[in-house]
Amino acid sequence: VALIRKIENCSCRDAARLLKRLCDGMEPLSPPIPPSALDSRFRPFTFRISLNPVASFLQKNKSISIETAVRFESGVAEHSAFLKRTIALRLHDIRGNPLGYCGRRLDPVEIEKWGKWRFPTCLPKSAMLFNAHRAAGFRHQGIIVVECPWGVMRLWQAGFPNAVALLGTSLSSAQRQWLEKAPVILLMLDGDAAGRKAAVQIAASFAGKTQVVIHHLPDGFDPDDLSDDRLRSVVDRYRLFSL
Repeated sequence: VALIRKIENCSCRDAARLLKRLCDGMEPLSPPIPPSALDSRFRPFTFRISLNPVASFLQKNKSISIETAVRFESGVAEHSAFLKRTIALRLHDIRGNPLGYCGRRLDPVEIEKWGKWRFPTCLPKSAMLFNAHRAAGFRHQGIIVVECPWGVMRLWQAGFPNAVALLGTSLSSAQRQWLEKAPVILLMLDGDAAGRKAAVQIAASFAGKTQVVIHHLPDGFDPDDLSDDRLRSVVDRYRLFSL
């Protein structure tokens, strides 16, 4: 139990439950993505970092509650050089295996120079769909696709646990294979030229495989710019899900 606690950074009770699962002969934890799907230079960081979920950027800028930040393992990493001056977010592959952390930069100068996000070197984005391992249990009822993790977190607050994020506007074959198992997909990409173009291209790639509906957000709006009530209104408008 002590060893499991140290490896998983969890309580005695959670460590005992994990050991019981193993002893009961239940289905093993999801295997990692095959090495062929990963860049050989990438090294997953599997340890859990302590994050402070209380952050002005999350609560004031993105209207993400402390409870939601804790659930999605997001917050301020006070003792990490890599995540300094960012809002950290834990990342997993499609099957739920931890890959490490990324950071959303807060310094305007750094954003101007390097962009909003700081990702680990050679991170295999094509093998990821943010929140896929949590949304998998709802995939049979349909999936909402957004670009950014903040949109996933806000949709969860609005009552939709079946959202995933592309971490961009492109769609890989691994992501497509995971998504096409859903009976319906609602694309809610950002309200800009890149998001609208990507939505049309992504929808076309699912032709004959599953139903896809596109919701175009107003110019300059992302999903996390909408209130919880507005998000519910948008999703409920299409009558696609019965969660």
